[in-house]
Amino acid sequence: MSEHRYPTRSLVEDYARGAAGLVFLAIALVPMHWALHLVFGLVAALLLSFGVRTILRGRSRIVLDEAGIAVVGPMGKRLAWTALDGLKLRYFSTRRDRKRGWMELTLTGPGIKLAIESQVEGFETIVRQAAAAAKRRGLTVDPSTEGNLAALDVPVPRGSELGGMVAG
Repeated sequence: MSEHRYPTRSLVEDYARGAAGLVFLAIALVPMHWALHLVFGLVAALLLSFGVRTILRGRSRIVLDEAGIAVVGPMGKRLAWTALDGLKLRYFSTRRDRKRGWMELTLTGPGIKLAIESQVEGFETIVRQAAAAAKRRGLTVDPSTEGNLAALDVPVPRGSELGGMVAG
């Protein structure tokens, strides 16, 4: 069993963005044209929802064991490896040269969707266990996921050799 968290240092910028939502909310409450109220209010809502999401991630931990993966915290979920029916690993670049960015692992099962970002400690361990479970289940992955797994030097599930289905 292993336990993984989002380190506080990786969440600091996200907390700042969420706090900026309070500034936009304060500006939205100042008397001005209704269109400006709308713009500042929408920006405030977006940033505040991002802040709430960051708080939830900061209070959660990811637990891996032989039976499955669980997010333990305010919005807890559990997915048994035997119920895994989809694996996607996406890369989001912050620059045109694709030198900087982050990854997001999305695991799906019956009525469950877990999204884990690469800022979490031990992200590669999580990806390796998820890919191994996908292989045991006979799942295949899309070409983008295949390339991203290869970039992490993680064996790619080849369920088509086993008569598996394509992960969605």
